[in-house]
Amino acid sequence: MTCALSEGVRITFENSGVVVQPVELDSRSKRRHYSYVQAKVTRQAGELIDNKVKAFEPVTVSIEGVPLNRFYVPQDGITLNNDNGIINLDDAHKIMERGAITKNFDDSTLGDIVDFIYSKVSDPLGAIKSVEFTAQTDQSESIQSYSESLRGGFDVSYPGVKYVEGAANVVGNSIQDINNFFAPGHVDSFASLQFDNISPRKAMAKVEDEFGVESWVDILGTLWVGHPESRPVNSLTVDPRGHGLRVKELNITKSTVPIKRVIARGATDYRGFEFPEMDDIFSIEKIYPVAEAWVSGANDGRVMAIEEPLNIYKQKDLEEAVKGYLLRESMGNTSGNIAFNGLASQSSSILSSLSVGDTISVPSTTRTDDCSNSADGGDYIVRGVKHNFNPRLGWESIVDLGGVPDSIESKSYIYDPTDSQKYADVEAYNSGNAL
Repeated sequence: MTCALSEGVRITFENSGVVVQPVELDSRSKRRHYSYVQAKVTRQAGELIDNKVKAFEPVTVSIEGVPLNRFYVPQDGITLNNDNGIINLDDAHKIMERGAITKNFDDSTLGDIVDFIYSKVSDPLGAIKSVEFTAQTDQSESIQSYSESLRGGFDVSYPGVKYVEGAANVVGNSIQDINNFFAPGHVDSFASLQFDNISPRKAMAKVEDEFGVESWVDILGTLWVGHPESRPVNSLTVDPRGHGLRVKELNITKSTVPIKRVIARGATDYRGFEFPEMDDIFSIEKIYPVAEAWVSGANDGRVMAIEEPLNIYKQKDLEEAVKGYLLRESMGNTSGNIAFNGLASQSSSILSSLSVGDTISVPSTTRTDDCSNSADGGDYIVRGVKHNFNPRLGWESIVDLGGVPDSIESKSYIYDPTDSQKYADVEAYNSGNAL
């Protein structure tokens, strides 16, 4: 292994203070999946870790001083062989599998449910330190900081490719558009959920499915709930004019049948509305809210109807959940990956910091050699990042990309299945004013 490779990678164990340099390392992160790291170290380094490091201790893996993700040491995470040691590290998010929850939530907010779940996680050494919601964060300051520092600052070289058009200089605008897809008060959305002796992670998965959100743990140990795309850490413009990053492969394709609309129905019990005088009407449980979200201007494509009713009562809350489902599905409309050669890149530190939810602007390309690969230009969301370090490959980074719509629209209404009538809201239903 080259000296440059081994010197640039560190594994730091937070509580014990142990720091080692791996001989080989494989790191993977993927949206809606756990990240993980497997590293090979010398036998001496493996013995040091085995003697000093405790199970569940938080760990940071960094490349050229830039942390990849937050991990912890599982109970069986260290293996000593004759001439080396193997370290397996789990995503800090996975520690939520430790613990048990039995509780019924009736008309509770997303924020209250998540706070309770977090309080039941068995996390003795603090792999997770706090909880935040993307809907409650102000993005303007972070957008300015990374847009000014990164946009145009990291050029990309890709041999054998003709750039049909320049990279779209709209990264900041795309981020702002994604922020505007969702209402700031989404954390106060109401739902009813039941947890029967399940782990905090399974409870959180039920929350994600009901509210159309995601959860993940960042490098600081913050458990985030919301949408990774709405608070990216980095925005990168793939610019053909320089050689800051070395691209090995660029593959982006469009789905033949893209998603254009998502429809879901909510709960038939309207206790979420504060109309006690109407309890006699709502107790019939015949009417229910329906929400739809669609890609603006999309004429062709498939419609996804969520089969099971969501346990959400209020129309606007249901709209937020459906928009989340649409954004999730939209990432498959256009997808692909970019493979970078880290050691041949002058600005390789940007590869270390790329994470799920970041944005990349790519120019349209066509091959000038015998290959047929090409890419449609536009803005893409990072869905996953793989780093592989070994003496044979050096450092290869593969960034998985997904497309996002320029704009999302939504609506909701009250539906009465007895006569197939739609009403703008509960008041309109009570008055008999159908749409």
